[in-house]
Amino acid sequence: MENDGNAAAFAESRFGAAYGSQLSVTLTVGTGVGGGIVVGNRMLTGGRGLAGELGHVCLDPNGPACACGASGCLEAYACGPSILRRAVAAGLPARTAADVVAAARSGDAAANAVIVSAGQALGHGIVRMCAVVDPDIVVVGGGVAVDAGDLLLDPIRHAVADHFPLRAIAPPPRITPALCGPDAGAIGVAALARGAANERSHR
Repeated sequence: MENDGNAAAFAESRFGAAYGSQLSVTLTVGTGVGGGIVVGNRMLTGGRGLAGELGHVCLDPNGPACACGASGCLEAYACGPSILRRAVAAGLPARTAADVVAAARSGDAAANAVIVSAGQALGHGIVRMCAVVDPDIVVVGGGVAVDAGDLLLDPIRHAVADHFPLRAIAPPPRITPALCGPDAGAIGVAALARGAANERSHR
């Protein structure tokens, strides 16, 4: 019915951290970088259903290859596998992104640098989104983000604050952790199905 990133974004807008917002962006950072954009109570899906593929915002066309076939996508810098690859390249004996987070929490400078770099990349991606859709809140969830917490959120916030393009007009959006947890996708799909059923019943 809907992809998990969009469904999680809808759940956060209806029941979670973005409740009451006019326009919210939700990023899910896990095995990839997904998410969605919700305007009022409706998903922004685009003309071909591709809106909200936030992990494929391009940060650098000459950057690392992304699984989508392009280069320099946000996902290539900030998802779990990319965090792991960078950690291994830095000589860390990690097997998962969770290992990198654990090492950063224990004070390993190289692991912390990898997490900070991923957070900065996410912040730069959010800045690009802000210039296009002007969200009033950005929600960050997904397994990697939940595990890393402020280790990831703080560099996101700093990057957005430092590079927000319209600071002379308005402050940057609030960056906040997701609230709906690992069931966000299921919650969002249920809410979307209920809304679709209600629309049919009123036709």
